[in-house]
Amino acid sequence: MSAVALSTAILAVLAAITGLLSGKHANEAMMSQIEASDQWSYYQAKSIKASVLEAKMSLSGVTNEQDRAKATKYQEEQADIQKEARTKEAEAKEHFHRHEVFAPADSAIRSECGCDAARLVDRPSAGQISNKTGALAGGLCRRRAC
Repeated sequence: MSAVALSTAILAVLAAITGLLSGKHANEAMMSQIEASDQWSYYQAKSIKASVLEAKMSLSGVTNEQDRAKATKYQEEQADIQKEARTKEAEAKEHFHRHEVFAPADSAIRSECGCDAARLVDRPSAGQISNKTGALAGGLCRRRAC
């Protein structure tokens, strides 16, 4: 097996791995962002409940222990929900950053793999003339300094 063929095979495996990792992290970033958005919606719903309860207590002029306990509970729940939403946002950023690392690597490896394949096709063997496709691809790669 020639060195070019071996390097092409190795690059194809690397391209497959980086492509899968890039896609995985893009999907995970999107899922984490959706979960963060869900948490912020839940936070807002709790905030509305707390506001309605506060308006009830201030308009009625009578504040009972049950309403005060509910108000405290809503505040505690909001703090937990906010923490979860921020955690999900951080996860989304981390996954997106990883996607940004793997995506260009995938493109670069695939480009180099294509150049190696073009070199194999472009190489005439024992007096044969290379086909037009191989010559064209080989010429493009030589211009790009592959």
